Amino acid sequence: MGFLNTAKIRAGEIYSQAVEFLRKMYAQSYHPFTPASPFGQILTVLTNIAELIMSYLEHAVTELNIHEAQTIESIYGLAQLTGHQASRGSSARGMIGLLASTTARNEVNGHYITIDNFTKFRIADNSLDYFIKLNSDFIKIPLDDRSAWIDVEFMEGRIESETFTGTGERLQSFNISTKDMTDDDYIVVTVNGEVWQRKESLYDMNPNEKCFLCRTSINTGLSIFFGNGSFGQIPQEGAVINVDYVITSGASGSLNTSTFSLKFLDSGSDEFGNEVNLNECIVAECVQTPMFGADSESIDFTRVIAPHASKSFVLANPENYMAYLSKYDEFGSVYAYNTKEDGNYSDDNTIYLELIPNMKKRITATDDYFSTPISTFEFNDTEKAYIHQLINKSGRQLVTAELVINNFEIKKYALNIVVSTFEGYDQTDIKSKIRAALSKYFININRRDIIPRSDIVAIVEKIEGVDSVAVFFLSEENENALRTREYNKRVYIEASLGIPARVVETTYHLADGENPSLGIDNLGNIKIAKGELAIIRGGWTDRNGKHFDDDVNNEGLSGLNVFFTNKVDNSSYNRKQQQALEDLLEDIN
Repeated sequence: MGFLNTAKIRAGEIYSQAVEFLRKMYAQSYHPFTPASPFGQILTVLTNIAELIMSYLEHAVTELNIHEAQTIESIYGLAQLTGHQASRGSSARGMIGLLASTTARNEVNGHYITIDNFTKFRIADNSLDYFIKLNSDFIKIPLDDRSAWIDVEFMEGRIESETFTGTGERLQSFNISTKDMTDDDYIVVTVNGEVWQRKESLYDMNPNEKCFLCRTSINTGLSIFFGNGSFGQIPQEGAVINVDYVITSGASGSLNTSTFSLKFLDSGSDEFGNEVNLNECIVAECVQTPMFGADSESIDFTRVIAPHASKSFVLANPENYMAYLSKYDEFGSVYAYNTKEDGNYSDDNTIYLELIPNMKKRITATDDYFSTPISTFEFNDTEKAYIHQLINKSGRQLVTAELVINNFEIKKYALNIVVSTFEGYDQTDIKSKIRAALSKYFININRRDIIPRSDIVAIVEKIEGVDSVAVFFLSEENENALRTREYNKRVYIEASLGIPARVVETTYHLADGENPSLGIDNLGNIKIAKGELAIIRGGWTDRNGKHFDDDVNNEGLSGLNVFFTNKVDNSSYNRKQQQALEDLLEDIN
């Protein structure tokens, strides 16, 4: 094979090189080696086989790089080598309060209604099924106490079961093959009817401890692993192994309303075991909206997140928290950090989270970015408690670690846009399109450093009828400073001489003509500091006493202002120049 040029690996190239070699070696013409000759046919087959071998080798090398691999098996397999378990999905979870109805006393015998664990119901808003998840086999709803609300947790999806038979071998494994999304956390394994405990690593298993591992299979589905005696107990030969798991709809199970209606699909029972229609005898109210449903992660997400996963499957550092929470569709932005380098050792085991909600899921159909309540931009206390609960239930948080979800300091800005339009276009329509386009931009973009003016210019210039545009941001904080001639600034002081690092708030007084440009950088962009949340919103007064209304729909100044200047002649010449510009921009890109 030394005659082959290894840079040429296609069948036609290999065939030509082989023919040329044979012709020179045996002083023959090209005629005996035509594809029609017996030897030519053999040579054609061999060269095609050689091409397949080369293609296989190229594919094999490509599949060893997680950033270039194409098959899901390769990507999942490489991710597992880094310690990352690809998320199979997560069921939305919430809480409802249950109470006997006013008519239940007349329709039910006895003193209470029994509702079993895993009782199913359907929410009409998304037509998905949910089930009650109790810490016991059942609960009793009293008929005589009209104030005895009982809060119960529920989750979206349906429970499926698979049964296997133990082999008595070390490190037994069983695969559940399913193309549906399954909940990462709800896995119940019983061996001969006894519940075994889930562990995250083989080294977490004590000798002969009744436990198992659950892993995402590289060919979708999930795999169950048991111990080897030294680490975890071995199910005996013939043991009946049952695995319960949840088929979930992922992110679709989350709702952005607490006023949903539900219908029970299962019945309850009275004190004497008679069947009870729960829809007629039970009142259900939302306590916690179902949230934190997540789809199984895409292979693109796996490529990005795998290097940041914890090798020991624990939440040990900020990167681990960001990797874990990023799979949930409730978050538009996840940022975690610690303060180990500030010289203050008292909070070195604390992880701080800055979480921005996914605005696409929180803004209602009747609102947009500029009209939705400010509370929409942050998680409330109940939601933060639920996030804490979510992390605690994952079992991955270090015992010594403390988690703090920061409250944002809201910074308000006015966005002023000056537009020159072509003749023949309705300015009201253009203004409406500008608002819709910018609402979409701010909902989808969650930058934590700056909001560039250039982004706004690029968006507005794309709107039909717009010739040129200028954009200016005004900062409420800066306008207040210019109006009152002073402002407060927090200054970070590093640790020294045994004194821990600290933040000191100092009042600064402005000199004549001084402009501190608070919240605005030297290019006129919005500058976002750590712990700040910048939003386009009115409700404040500038240095000249002009008021920017909180309601963008009102006449006058508000958080979003579009001003129109001269109209440009919509001549064929100008249209030609505009088209030339668009063509030039496409060439540049």
